[in-house]
Amino acid sequence: MAWYSEGEKTNPVDGTLLASTGKVLTGNNTMATVIVSATVGAAVQLQYRDAAAATTRQGQVLRVLANATVVVPLGVQPLEPAEGLQVVSSGVIVGIVQASIIY
Repeated sequence: MAWYSEGEKTNPVDGTLLASTGKVLTGNNTMATVIVSATVGAAVQLQYRDAAAATTRQGQVLRVLANATVVVPLGVQPLEPAEGLQVVSSGVIVGIVQASIIY
């Protein structure tokens, strides 16, 4: 198991990296979970990144209520070598937010 997080971010701007697996070294099928906490209402985007880490292949906005935590079990994620997952802020967040990817 690996746990990825950039730690707590205060007042992040749109697109701030909150958590990233980086490039997965070998393709594998494993369970993944995303955790997001915020002191204010916030939106983040979970992104499935291509092997070049240049484009987002798929994305999903996750919304968190103030002073709440959202846990999203993703189930089995078949990632190809060098692909990855990341979470970025979706819009400006005026408060504190943290995201983690457990993979």
